Amino acid sequence: MQDRLCQTCGDELDPGRIVFAVRDSDLRLLVSPEPGMHPVCAAYSASGCPMLAGRMGHYRTTSLAAQLTEAGASFHGDPTGSRPAAPAERWHLLWTTGYRAFTNPLTGQPAAMVLPEQILRVRPIGPPPPLHPADHTPDSEPGPASTPGPERSPS
Repeated sequence: MQDRLCQTCGDELDPGRIVFAVRDSDLRLLVSPEPGMHPVCAAYSASGCPMLAGRMGHYRTTSLAAQLTEAGASFHGDPTGSRPAAPAERWHLLWTTGYRAFTNPLTGQPAAMVLPEQILRVRPIGPPPPLHPADHTPDSEPGPASTPGPERSPS
């Protein structure tokens, strides 16, 4: 974050056009736990990464941190361990003119904070995540009484 390098190619970012891949929850806070990318690198990542592209409904069940720790590598992505097997959120590409690097008080990890005036555009990536059975209630299912039918004129 501090060095302002693209997370995909590793080259220096253009300070006037930085793209972050953010989840719905990140977008609400205008915070990204992931480093920014060049626009072309973001396009590549959005199509190549199954999570960003919306092709995965859940995070993997084994924590990536645990896998990397076993391999002796450091990890910063999910320090709280809250993502394994969790439902995937929708991802967006957040185009900005800059950001401020800070330590996220919720995770203790490096993050990027974007101010509203720095936002150029927000573009959803892929389809929204599928609804889960817990998201459905009997009242939310369309039934015969709630299904629109042809309008009738008064007799």
